[in-house]
Amino acid sequence: MYNREKIEITSDIYCISSRIKELDRDYKVYFNKKKLRYEVYFKNNLSFVVGKTLDRRAISKALITHIRNKNKIFKDIHENNLKLDKKNNNYILNKSRTRLSSFIEYADKKGGNIDFSSFETTIWI
Repeated sequence: MYNREKIEITSDIYCISSRIKELDRDYKVYFNKKKLRYEVYFKNNLSFVVGKTLDRRAISKALITHIRNKNKIFKDIHENNLKLDKKNNNYILNKSRTRLSSFIEYADKKGGNIDFSSFETTIWI
């Protein structure tokens, strides 16, 4: 993959690029001259961004994100999505409770005689 903005790193002082390549020969390490950062590609697709220095964190990230770990990665994504869903549902439930409480309080002040035509339905939803 030739690109003016990227320089392929085939050797470095700590052999990071070659150690990443040992994991899978389809990994390639580039330095992005425009963004001033190291990037790791897998089969010519950006796999992850290393940052401004090429160090052992790149190897750790390559180990974690490697295709061998796809089941664990998908499981982690699924679990995180479940947590986000629960958090969002709790937010909606709490917001609905607050609005319903305000409505009930308003109804009590009016003695139960409420002119519903004066309300916009979107306020309470």
